[in-house]
Amino acid sequence: MRQQHVATSDARQPDIAGNVTRVIASARKAAGVVEWLSEAELVRSIADEIVRLTTGHAPSADIEEIAVWVIAERATQWSRDVLAHPSRSPLGTKGAARTLAGVVRNGEFAELVRNEQTKTRAIKTLDDVLKHAEKRGVDAEYLLWSVIGYEAQRHVRLIWHEANKLTRFYPDRAASDMLGWGWQGLHVGLRGFDPSRGFRFSTYACQRISGAIRDGVRSENPVPKRLLTFQRKVLHAEEHLSARLGRVPSLAEVAAHMGESDEALSILSRLAAAASVEEINGSEGRSSDVRALVDNNDPADTAIASAQRSAIEEAINGLSPLDAQIARLLLIDGLSPAEARERTGTSPRQLRQRWSRSRDQLAEALAEWR
Repeated sequence: MRQQHVATSDARQPDIAGNVTRVIASARKAAGVVEWLSEAELVRSIADEIVRLTTGHAPSADIEEIAVWVIAERATQWSRDVLAHPSRSPLGTKGAARTLAGVVRNGEFAELVRNEQTKTRAIKTLDDVLKHAEKRGVDAEYLLWSVIGYEAQRHVRLIWHEANKLTRFYPDRAASDMLGWGWQGLHVGLRGFDPSRGFRFSTYACQRISGAIRDGVRSENPVPKRLLTFQRKVLHAEEHLSARLGRVPSLAEVAAHMGESDEALSILSRLAAAASVEEINGSEGRSSDVRALVDNNDPADTAIASAQRSAIEEAINGLSPLDAQIARLLLIDGLSPAEARERTGTSPRQLRQRWSRSRDQLAEALAEWR
């Protein structure tokens, strides 16, 4: 029967580099104390146990406690094997096996491993830990991703939080549809998070989760929602004109009906199937002009860029007057913060605070273009 691991709180910041470092240090210490125990095999056994305990539910033990338990189990098994088959073991190991069995039972061996974990204060960067472990033949990469998967179970609420928030931008998708992408973002966040920098993990991870979800949605439908809405308006206008005129309307007629320029409708050539407005290129179908195939100034690119500029301007107009002025100076005019302060008469602190707040509002307003 497997032992129940010690339950712990999940309120602390995740420390993946520290977890991996302490597990490897524990295995190295145990391998130095117990004959026939291999550091690489112990690390693998610990990683396997972590994977077994990754069930999708909130974890019931710390990574370090799992390592202590697995190492103690392996030491106990080694003692049993030696005592059961002394003829197969080198001379002198029978007494060592009895001694080890005793210190495992009374908890001294577990305390020895824990002390080694506590002494591991100077944590190197995660990449350094992986590189040095690999030189010793330890599969630290497998251990790393088992630890990440286990720790991710503590932060499922962050995925739901971001997925629910993004349903405002993707109304055709339920939050549950985005969980897979959110899990990927959470794993990336755990891999890159450095608690020594003083940031809250939730702040760091939510950006990674949100980005992964947006990338996933875009991979299935790379066309921004704003452009799809525009496409539907064009098709509706075409249907209305077709019924009124008794024929397929020209591009110019549709543009005039919508109050748009002909160039604006060039955007349709980039949206899924070609719009039916005379296939966008003349009443007899697409243009046979070869120059249109090699024109570097693609009108669709121009139209999309124009739509993006309009969206940015609209988002900036939604800010307060002073915040909008700062955003235009920094984003559109390309001024430095010092130049923007001189133009607006704000202090460095005021500019930083206003720009930070405005940047978050603009990012949310322009999410569909990201």
